[in-house]
Amino acid sequence: MSMYCPNCGQPTTDEVTFCGNCGQPLKARTQPESPPARRRGLWVGAIIFLLVILAAAAIVLYSARAPFGVPFMAATSITQVLPERQLATAVPDTPVQNVAVTSQTPVPATAAALPTKTPAPTKTSLPEATTTPTPQIIQAVAIDDDKVYLGDTVILDTAVEELGCFGIGEISYSPTGEYFVVVLSCFEGDNEAFAFRADGSDKRRITDQWDYINYNQYEWSAAGQYFVYQRINSCCADPPPDAPPPGTVWYDVVTGEKLEPEAESEPPTPQPDEADLLPLTGNGVVRLTFDSASHYTPAFSPDQQQLILSAKIGNRWQVVEADANGGGMGRQITRAAANFYQPQYAADAQTFLAASDMDGDLDIYLLNTATGEVVQQLTNNPGDDYHPRWLPDESGFVFSSGQDGNDEIYLGRLDGTQTRLTNNTAYDGFATVSPDGQQVTFYSSRDGDYEIYVLDIDSSNPTRLTFSPGRDADPVFSPDGEWIAFESERNGNYDIFAMRQDGTDLRQLTSNSNGDWFPVFSPDGLWLLFQSNRTGNMDIFRLPFLAP
Repeated sequence: MSMYCPNCGQPTTDEVTFCGNCGQPLKARTQPESPPARRRGLWVGAIIFLLVILAAAAIVLYSARAPFGVPFMAATSITQVLPERQLATAVPDTPVQNVAVTSQTPVPATAAALPTKTPAPTKTSLPEATTTPTPQIIQAVAIDDDKVYLGDTVILDTAVEELGCFGIGEISYSPTGEYFVVVLSCFEGDNEAFAFRADGSDKRRITDQWDYINYNQYEWSAAGQYFVYQRINSCCADPPPDAPPPGTVWYDVVTGEKLEPEAESEPPTPQPDEADLLPLTGNGVVRLTFDSASHYTPAFSPDQQQLILSAKIGNRWQVVEADANGGGMGRQITRAAANFYQPQYAADAQTFLAASDMDGDLDIYLLNTATGEVVQQLTNNPGDDYHPRWLPDESGFVFSSGQDGNDEIYLGRLDGTQTRLTNNTAYDGFATVSPDGQQVTFYSSRDGDYEIYVLDIDSSNPTRLTFSPGRDADPVFSPDGEWIAFESERNGNYDIFAMRQDGTDLRQLTSNSNGDWFPVFSPDGLWLLFQSNRTGNMDIFRLPFLAP
């Protein structure tokens, strides 16, 4: 039987005793009645009798049609095998393109329909599993250090290219196996490179004059769409004024385009933030998790290339990473004998916040991203503390807590001090902070139904933004502070909606017969993460945000 958490309203799987979203204990399920044993016996007997009749008919047919001594050939079934790593996969959804929804309370005139953004370039997906065996992939091979073969075919001859290089340095395949790059060893490390499809077609020179790879300073992006290299103009010659700027270059193997570094006077030292806000790929609704675990409460990494989320592993909820472009699940971060919920990266991605029951009830912890170990326990209150979300300057965080016998919103500091932001006999929870740090948005049942509210960070000016029947919950600000996305069951099942930060210009973003919950904006504001059971399992998806 389906079950929903009595605290936050999100669906849970059959075997769990705690909600994967908020960590609250669940009530026991009732099991459907089994049919009477005698009725089952009658059905079993009837099925056995039918099988005996069919077997006898098969023997007669075999005797009549198969020649003596010739074995009867049974049809061979071919098992479909999924690719080792799934890429961004478009998932069918009822088209809902920036639909304006009429508010049930008087609001200022709705703004005109906004132009939609041009979607980011779509990553070519690997083929789906088929009913024929997967052929053996022929790997490109360098022969005599000057030619590259694919099978018996020469696909690159360095002598013909006349680039003045010594030979083949390396053949580097993308993580998906769809593309490979041949890197040539050239004078003083001013290396050249060519890109190919896996079948040897679509040969393209990546480098050019004054646009060389600095020795072996290159790698693939996690989803395999970009070949990333450190550009050098020349080791020993002075480049002309119009030479391309040195620095980190992201070469798109699908389109052949380059994301160029900013012009600089000297080759820069690579910094982690050079990958910040690299465009995400895909069109429409993109599925990002694929295994059989349940996946809850995702959040983006600061460079929006990774996700951090809670996944049901065994009988516990652990924190894991996943690729934001659909490359599949990454490593498991936490492994303690405890549950971890609602993780969120710090700005440097070296640590993250999460709620955990390591000491019995739920408290807020700061954990090391590399090891999963506790850096600092930030709360230790009676009752459950959950859903921590950073302030923009990371001087503290907002969280939900039942420490006073009723769930309220609190502001916590890294030195352990706490300030209560709401004081209501009803439920207040799941708060997030505006980009300027001046407001929080949350949902509450203070007016008899679960609705979305905003509140100044000093606890003043509480304002109700939604007025619909059904539960509105899990609000989050867009990076520019202009929009609030949230989940709502106003139409009978949970979908994702967005509205202006003042409650006007309501937009429905998904329309699915199953449920969609927990929206999260990408750092560039162009996408929304959400969790959904539309595939029969709770998975993470990504949706273009259509507002300008």
